[in-house]
Amino acid sequence: MTEQEIMLATLQVHDRESALSAVELYKLAGEDLRNHASQLKQYGIIPTSAKTFFVLSETYQLADLENKDVKPPEFIIPGLLPAGLTIFAAPSKTGKSWASIDMCISVAQGKPFWGFPTAQKHVLYLDLESSESRLKSRVAALGGVFPQGITVAHRVPDLDHGLIDMLEIWLKQDQQLKVIIIDTIGRVKGSSRRNEDAYTADTRIYSGLQRLAQDYQCAIICITHTRKGVNIDAYDDPFAAIQGSVGSMAVSDCTWMIVGKRNESEKRFLATGRDINDIDITIAFDSESKRWRLLGNTEYLLEERAKAEYENSPIRKTILELLGNQPYIMRTKPEFFEDVINCTGMTPISPTTLSKDVLRMAGQLLKNDHIRVQQTAPWNGGGRRLRFTKVQD
Repeated sequence: MTEQEIMLATLQVHDRESALSAVELYKLAGEDLRNHASQLKQYGIIPTSAKTFFVLSETYQLADLENKDVKPPEFIIPGLLPAGLTIFAAPSKTGKSWASIDMCISVAQGKPFWGFPTAQKHVLYLDLESSESRLKSRVAALGGVFPQGITVAHRVPDLDHGLIDMLEIWLKQDQQLKVIIIDTIGRVKGSSRRNEDAYTADTRIYSGLQRLAQDYQCAIICITHTRKGVNIDAYDDPFAAIQGSVGSMAVSDCTWMIVGKRNESEKRFLATGRDINDIDITIAFDSESKRWRLLGNTEYLLEERAKAEYENSPIRKTILELLGNQPYIMRTKPEFFEDVINCTGMTPISPTTLSKDVLRMAGQLLKNDHIRVQQTAPWNGGGRRLRFTKVQD
């Protein structure tokens, strides 16, 4: 590095970030950091030798917070997407990019996304696994709306070669730019460092993006994948299935995740973060419109579907019809098997299987229809019988 390049790096120092960048250049050039101590100290960087330094922490008095006007975090999509760093993970080929493009279009127009209102802002979409032709066909499939306010790039430098500087230039030039999507983060991670473990690497990779997002109060969404071949249900915390170490979640302000079997159109969308309430909703991918549709709260949907399944059960319908106004009835397994066929037109697998299904429903029948189910002991010349008794409220 020439003296002119060192001088240029020195002239570009104007804040802590640029001072840290200059320090790295000085070290690379073999420059003694102490020669620049007076300038570096202005930004909290204290040289301790020719090649070493420490950074003073930015501090304040806790007592000062009481009367300080502190703004709450900004939201681009209230309740879903806060300013800061968001990790968006899902298995490969499950529609992350479709959801991202749809969100870009919604935010650029200020229209709701999955029922969540959006603040109309500009978007930068780093579509690093696609091309102009594919993106055009995808937007056409999503309805053919090509709104203003969305900037697209298919090739950018990685995080080792100036990506954050490039993003900061975009943010400085466009005050309305509030959403940056990196699809996918794996394309720009850069090289791993010698003797660097996964946690340290992820912390380093994501922390620079998080600081940029917080400094400019924008949302940076890093799209990634979940681990291949894992069973999400096997994890106490489903977010542990995200590729990489826990360092990514430790740094991120918000984490999104799509989970579900590949061959099923319905999936769960999970979200957690420092500034949002945990979200667990069910979404479904429409292969014609290429859009994810919000079906509702997952817990509520499961309850409603279980209720509908119970109410429409051929077992329940048969029992109610057989009981009528009688206080109780008793049926052998073969008799009840024939009853279900006659009452509902459905043919169960076998009398034994049907009997087991009846006993599994005993709790629901008692709770919802006040019908007690019992299985009697074997009687003379016959097997066990099912007894259905009306229970008084």
